[in-house]
Formats: sequence, structure tokens, C-alpha cells
Amino acid sequence: MLRMSWIERRTNESILSEIDESREILKTIRTRRWNMIGHILRHENELIYRIIEGKMEGKRGQGRPRTSFIKQMISDARLSSYAELKRLAGNREEWRAHVQLQNQP
Repeated sequence: MLRMSWIERRTNESILSEIDESREILKTIRTRRWNMIGHILRHENELIYRIIEGKMEGKRGQGRPRTSFIKQMISDARLSSYAELKRLAGNREEWRAHVQLQNQP
């Protein structure tokens, strides 16, 4: 332990830097999200794939369209289209290399 008083006003960053640690949760979330979307896009005959692609019946509610998971992944990957994301996910080696690049700080 660092033997700090609980009444000291210290930021989490100062404490983490003192013990030479970093925040890993965001990196873990990004890695798992990338792995999941790659897996989903390679399995075209499953329900989750149809949900992600938006091929479900029914009407969307009124109001501003929500940012979809796919649109978020396209912008995070710095790609121009869904077709490019899908092509990239189809080749596992290329996908893993791209995921490695995206998860670097």
C-alpha cells in the first residue's frame, strides 16, 4: 500500500503513475468489441448477423436515428463503408492485423 491518508486530495492518475500502472479497461473493451464484430461478420447465417445488418422487419420509432453499432465500428476503424469492414472481417489474418493497429495507443 502507499500509506496515504483517505483525506488527501489526489487524482486517480497521480496514484496510478506513482505505482506505475495504467488504465486497462478501455483497451480491454475495445479488444473484445473488435473480436466480437469480426466473429459476427464471418457467420452470415446466424440471427445476430441479421440483427447487426439491420435486416429485421418492423418500423423504427420517431426521432433522430440512433448511431448503430456498425456505424460506430466503421468510424473507429477509420474505414469508409460497411462493405470495406465486412471484406476486412472476412480475412482473419488481415482482420487481426487491423485490430492490432486499432488497439495501439
